[in-house]
Amino acid sequence: MTAQGNTQENSRTGNSVRNLAFSMIGKMADLIARFVLRTVFIRVLTAEYLGLSGLFSNILSFLSLAELGVGTAITFSLYKPIAEGDSHQISILMNIYRKAYIAIGIVVLAAGTALTPFLPYFISEMPDIPNINLIYFLFVLNSAISYFYSYKSAFISANQKNFIVTNNTYLFSVLTSLIQMGILMTTHNYILYLVIQVILTFAANVRISHIADRMYPVLQERTDEKLDDSSRKTILSNIGAMIFQKIGMTVVFSTDNLLLSKMFGLVIEGLYSNYSMIINAVESILYQFFNAIIASVGNLRVTSDQARQIDVFYIVLFMNFWLYSFCAVAFGTMINPFIRIWIGDKYFMDTICVVFIILNFYLKGIRNSCSTFDNSYGLMNRNRYVPIPECVINIVASILIAEWVGPSGIFIGTTVSTVLTSLWREPYVLFKYGLKTSWRKYWMRFALYAGLTLAMYAATELAADWLHAGFIGRLLCVCIIPNLIIIAVFSRTSEFRYLRDLAGRFGKKALRH
Repeated sequence: MTAQGNTQENSRTGNSVRNLAFSMIGKMADLIARFVLRTVFIRVLTAEYLGLSGLFSNILSFLSLAELGVGTAITFSLYKPIAEGDSHQISILMNIYRKAYIAIGIVVLAAGTALTPFLPYFISEMPDIPNINLIYFLFVLNSAISYFYSYKSAFISANQKNFIVTNNTYLFSVLTSLIQMGILMTTHNYILYLVIQVILTFAANVRISHIADRMYPVLQERTDEKLDDSSRKTILSNIGAMIFQKIGMTVVFSTDNLLLSKMFGLVIEGLYSNYSMIINAVESILYQFFNAIIASVGNLRVTSDQARQIDVFYIVLFMNFWLYSFCAVAFGTMINPFIRIWIGDKYFMDTICVVFIILNFYLKGIRNSCSTFDNSYGLMNRNRYVPIPECVINIVASILIAEWVGPSGIFIGTTVSTVLTSLWREPYVLFKYGLKTSWRKYWMRFALYAGLTLAMYAATELAADWLHAGFIGRLLCVCIIPNLIIIAVFSRTSEFRYLRDLAGRFGKKALRH
């Protein structure tokens, strides 16, 4: 590798690690604040409020379809001009981005408000909660205003400086949680609780906008110049592909709450919201890793040869496996004991529900390596139609199985739709059109990783039962046993050695500073 190549490699790695470190620190602080807030919420308000909050959040996730992949498509188009320092092309693209996101925010606000008369259709039995329409509107408003400035934060992230965005996000998120806690404890007023959320969401977006303007003066330039035909066709093609992908992800991963609410009521939906909050909290931490490296992968595609790209993919896949297998084992061993200590046994879901909730977490997570590379390589168009059968299978299977076995059927339906569609299609597209090599090695690794995850869970459970471990004992088993197994199996692999050396380099650098 040339000196310039080494410099680019070190820069990519440094930016990724810096983004990840800041993301992890901020996210941990945010999670602590959110868990304390959820505890106060459960103590102060009824289970119906919990279910209503989860339901409205999921309705809003459907409204996010208005974004239709515009952000991903334009961000992909920014990697090359950013790498080449082409400020003229950047200015054109960012003006398109700005206009698109202002329009999207307006559409979300209008469409969300228009849905108000139809809220009873999403709930099997309306709860005795006053001002439900106003509560729903505050959810809509909070979602809509987040679009008006997000194009600037996306530009910061495309420049591999995502830690700046995460610092701002978590600062305001922790502040929001603290103020909302105070409001719930002193007034028990849910509407005031939501008003504070809207105000601080707006403030967070204004602040990151000012930061972006100071860092990148090009964002303040306005031009009416049109994109060249080639760039316009690429963006429109990617947006077309992302429309289907966005619809698929939203339907598959946001309908569980809606179906639970409609088929089994707000109380069972409220129980699930506690599990989903815990899993989503961990998932959001893990997502920081992939969010931290996505711009670096985009840069890798532009500046590195195919062999290096393949090597990096398998390093990312190994990290992906380590993170998600460890967390899946931890959930299987610890989630119910944690809920017992946190809020009590009465908030448990049945075992089959929990098993498939965790399985869906693992399957969704293990796809991150392929989806990150697919999006960074601009391969969205190749997967454009996959979400259609995925959505149909998910909804039909969830409803039919739920009518047969109860609430667990909704989560089983999600598993079925994932396995039959995106789980195999995403790696197929990546290896055929992106990495341009055989995917046989990928599936061998996938099978090995899945088998080891099951083995790690069995070993952890057996050890915890043998020791008659309590909560702390089970936690120690979770922290030690899966990681020892991974180290024992993979310590001689190139992926493990790379991560070990990387950790050593940055550890020494941190100690020097």
